[in-house]
Amino acid sequence: MPSNIYESSLTDSGVATLGGSRVFYVAWEVTAAGPTVRTPSSWDLTTQVGVGYWQLGNDLSPLGVITGDGWGEPHWIYAEIGQWIAPPGVVGSDFSAAISDRIRWVLSPGTTVHLYVFGDV
Repeated sequence: MPSNIYESSLTDSGVATLGGSRVFYVAWEVTAAGPTVRTPSSWDLTTQVGVGYWQLGNDLSPLGVITGDGWGEPHWIYAEIGQWIAPPGVVGSDFSAAISDRIRWVLSPGTTVHLYVFGDV
């Protein structure tokens, strides 16, 4: 059963360990936009640029070859409220999931994002 495996209000940059290893989706809300965050057009007030990004990753140390974290592609925070859903990859009725036990973020100065990661063990 999916559950909230990480939740926090994020600022600056950082890394956190998730409470599971399968990520179904990530959702966010920009609660404070720093001075470099912009809304690029007057006709779309929810799109934002300059907020920052987050990445899913894994601790690769248990493999015995690499010491440290490996990171996937950056997911740019492009809207005041948004979500990322793991791409389809499972045949049947199970949830698609990204395999990850870590998350990292980099946000522009003065910006706060409340982030939720939903998944399971």
